[in-house]
Amino acid sequence: MPRLSVFLYAAFLSVSAAHAEMTGNQLKEYCQFYPAQTQATAACIGYITGSLDTIRGMSKMLKLKAACEPPGVTGEQLASMTVKYLNDNPSNLHFVASSLILNLYTKSFPCTAK
Repeated sequence: MPRLSVFLYAAFLSVSAAHAEMTGNQLKEYCQFYPAQTQATAACIGYITGSLDTIRGMSKMLKLKAACEPPGVTGEQLASMTVKYLNDNPSNLHFVASSLILNLYTKSFPCTAK
């Protein structure tokens, strides 16, 4: 589990370094009116969804689990969790937004050994 988190975090940072990176501050600004349906909110949801799709896809490709998401988790729930995290953690908002989403996702749905 830690190896995957480090890999995914490094991958997000390297992609972000090559392009303009969105910080948690910027994502929070886009998400400020969530769940109202605005153009900014659409960007907010799109960014969150894209980040989570990337995490899931890389996990499958590498045959590792970033998280153990339980059945029935909705996109709306994941968006609400992310917006709450952004609002509750102002000291982390200078970090790359995708790394914040990765951190939230892996901590919210940890894989426990059986």
